[in-house]
Amino acid sequence: MATGRTHEKINIFILFLLLPLLFNWFKDWLLTALCGLFYLIGTFYLSPDLDMENTLPFRRWGKLRFIWYIYSKIIPHRSSLSHSFLIGTIFRLIWLSGSIFFLGFVVALVLELLYTGDFIQAYVLSCLEIKSFCFVNQKFLIPVFVGLLLSSLLHEIVDVLWSFFN
Repeated sequence: MATGRTHEKINIFILFLLLPLLFNWFKDWLLTALCGLFYLIGTFYLSPDLDMENTLPFRRWGKLRFIWYIYSKIIPHRSSLSHSFLIGTIFRLIWLSGSIFFLGFVVALVLELLYTGDFIQAYVLSCLEIKSFCFVNQKFLIPVFVGLLLSSLLHEIVDVLWSFFN
């Protein structure tokens, strides 16, 4: 299996080859840049290797790595939930967004208990605003998802080829 640094170097190299193809597909520099940005986020922060604690992507989360701690304990390394480029990417996005929304709710609940105010209602309204924003800006979600998918797909291709040739 390739090391984390090897995955990152290969992904960055391939990104330079992908950018003209992505621009040809999206026909828009902003969408191409967004796809490239999320390709890099997928490479450095949302890698399939988040299922192991002692990896670069896991450690990059710093104090927020606790979000991935339970994930790394319940997801076996190289399982279909982590290393399937489509299922794994969707599962990591669900895990991350679920964790963020859960933590936000806990913070709102604690604030509601400690202070006067309707923090839970404000939190729910914020979540609805995020939903509305995503609905209005749907065209930006496709390049985001494509970038994450491509970085995960390349990770898996490198793992398979590395295992085959070593």
